[in-house]
Amino acid sequence: NQPGRCFWVVFDQDLQNTLIGGCGIGRLPGTSPEDGICELQNMYFAQQYRRFGVGKELILIAMEKARSFG
Repeated sequence: NQPGRCFWVVFDQDLQNTLIGGCGIGRLPGTSPEDGICELQNMYFAQQYRRFGVGKELILIAMEKARSFG
């Protein structure tokens, strides 16, 4: 809901939409949009869902969105 910020969540549809992880990006506190700086915030995945490449896919999505913010 805030400009320059996004948060994604990932669910396992095969397990009744179990939440398995998520991450967010946002402008680094104290910077302006013109600075072009953001940070990865809150990247978490349930232990049993690690090592399947889901985190990698999510980080690539986050990086592309960060680029779109400038």
